[in-house]
Amino acid sequence: MIMTRNFYSNLFTRKEDIELIHDKSLYLLANKGILFDNEEARDILAKAGCKVDGKIVYIDKDLVEKCVALVPKTFDMYSRGMKFTTGVGQEMMVQSSLGPVNVLDNGEYRKANAEDYINFIKIHQDSDIMHLIDADIVVPNDIPTKIHTEWTTLANLKYSDKLIGGHNGTKERCEKFIKLVQDFNDDHEHCQTITLATNSAPFAWNKEMCDTIITYARMGQALVITGVGLAGMTSPPTLASTTVQNNTELLAGLVLSQLVQPGAPVIYQLSSLECDLRYSLCVCGGPETFQSFCTMRELADFYGLPCRANGCLADAKQDDYQSGAESMLICLSGYMVEPEQLYMLGGILDSYGALGYEKYMLDEQTARIVKHLLKGTTINDQTLMMDKMEKVEHKTNYIARTNKLYKADYFLPPLYNRQSIGNWEAAGSPTVQELARKAWQDRVANYELPTKLEAFQEKMIADLIPEEFRF
Repeated sequence: MIMTRNFYSNLFTRKEDIELIHDKSLYLLANKGILFDNEEARDILAKAGCKVDGKIVYIDKDLVEKCVALVPKTFDMYSRGMKFTTGVGQEMMVQSSLGPVNVLDNGEYRKANAEDYINFIKIHQDSDIMHLIDADIVVPNDIPTKIHTEWTTLANLKYSDKLIGGHNGTKERCEKFIKLVQDFNDDHEHCQTITLATNSAPFAWNKEMCDTIITYARMGQALVITGVGLAGMTSPPTLASTTVQNNTELLAGLVLSQLVQPGAPVIYQLSSLECDLRYSLCVCGGPETFQSFCTMRELADFYGLPCRANGCLADAKQDDYQSGAESMLICLSGYMVEPEQLYMLGGILDSYGALGYEKYMLDEQTARIVKHLLKGTTINDQTLMMDKMEKVEHKTNYIARTNKLYKADYFLPPLYNRQSIGNWEAAGSPTVQELARKAWQDRVANYELPTKLEAFQEKMIADLIPEEFRF
C-alpha cells in the first residue's frame, strides 16, 4: 500500500528552521564531538577518517552526508506471517509498546508478570491494526534474568506470527536475540527485526548502545536511532536547543551504523521525551511532544530518511480524563506527522512506566478515531445525494435502512457510552473501563495460535525454557 502524505508537519516548522538546526548539528559534530564509550565504535570511526581524542570522536560534514545518503528509503521485513515493506512512501507500520515494568489491571497497579506478557501478545496478535509486537512489550518480572531473553523472544514468536521488535543492549544479548529469531523462523537471510538504540545525553553513546548499533547492522537487522535529551536536565531547557542536541546525537549513531554496514536500514526516531522540571521527571503527554514531532519529522524529510513517531502516550496514572486527553493529543500528533512507523500505539500510562489492559483497548479505538478524522470528508455526486434531497417531502425524514455511505462517513465507537441515559442505566450503567475490560478479556478468551508450531520450534522452547517457566 502506498501512503499519500498531506505534510501537516510543515505547518508548524519553517524550511529555514530545519536548515539552521542541520547546520548547528554539523557544527557540533565537527567541533564539540561525541563521546563513544566503546572501543570498537571508536576504531570504526577512526578508520573512516574521524579525529579521535580519547573517547571523543569528531565527525565532519562530508562523512555525515555520505552516511545519510546510504540509508535505504525502504526495506522489507519478514515474519512467519507477513512480509512488510516499510519506509518512505509505504504503508505506516504500527507497533506495540516497549519496556513498561508495571501493568494497570482493572484500576490496580502491580508488577507485570509472565501471564501479562502472554496476554498482551495475544491482544496485539488479534488486533487488525498492529503489525509488530516488541519482545519488550512489557517486562515479565517473575522470569529469571538468566532466561529473560530466551523466554520473551520465544513466547512472542510462539503466540504471534507478526513482526517482532528486538532486544537491545550488550553484543551478547543482541546476538542471542537475533539468532533465536532466525532459528525459530528458519530464516537466516532476511531482515526480521528492528530495535531502538538510544544515546546517553548529552553528547554520548554508551558501550551497550554502540554494541546494539554494531550488532544489528552487521547481522542485517534494522535500527531505530534517537537522541533522548531531557530539556533542562540532560539537554538545554528549550525545545529548539534540545532538538539540535537530539539531532546531533542521532546523526552520530547513524554514521556508525553505515560505517559498520553501508545500507543498513535505519529509522529516524522522533523524540517524545519531554521534561517537567517541577518534578525532575520525564513526561510525554504534553503539547511539546506534538511540537517536537513536527520539527523532527521535517528533519527526517530534509535527510530523506524514514521516521517513527508514537501513539497514545500518557503521563496519567489511571484511565481518567487526563489519560484520554493526553492519549488523543499524542495519537493525533503521531498520525498527523505521517511517520513511516508508529510505535507504542496503545496502553501506555505513567510516562512509559505502565501498560494498561483497559487503556490499550481504548487507545486502539482512539487510533481508529484519529485515522477516521484524518481521512477527511468525501464530497462527490454520490455522497451529495441530491436525488434524495429532491425527492424527500418537506418536514418528513430520511429514516430507512442504514446506508453504506453513512457507515463510511461515521465512526461508531463500540467502547463509548452513546445510548440514551435510560438504556445505559438498563444495561447496568457500564463505564468505559468496564466495556474495555470485557473487550480485552473476550479477545484473550477467543485467541487461537496463528500457526501450529513445527517440531523444531517446539524443541527450541523445550531445550531453552526450564519446565517451570514453559508456556
